[in-house]
Amino acid sequence: MKNWYEALDRLVGPGKHPGSENDMSSRVFAPGESMTIFTPFDDGKPIAFDKSNPLWVKMNKERERLTVEICYSSTLGECWTLRAGGPTSASTTVETRRCPSSSATSFQQ
Repeated sequence: MKNWYEALDRLVGPGKHPGSENDMSSRVFAPGESMTIFTPFDDGKPIAFDKSNPLWVKMNKERERLTVEICYSSTLGECWTLRAGGPTSASTTVETRRCPSSSATSFQQ
């Protein structure tokens, strides 16, 4: 998928899927720091983690189909590629020489 709209169309079906997203590009994180990349909305409000909400239930189930691959660099120039998610839910981090440049198939934030 090229962006969040395509990903959500595939996960929960076609339609309008509002949400807010944060761009990770050029961010510096302290060890253990994290950020929310995408927050889906329903009726103008973030979808609460609520098992009685059918949209949340569907998104929670279908997210297991997602796999992400992120290449990141340290402030010292060391690079790693993280691959996580998918049906196995196993994650791996592998040191790499450098992160690839963006291409036509890169996820667009």
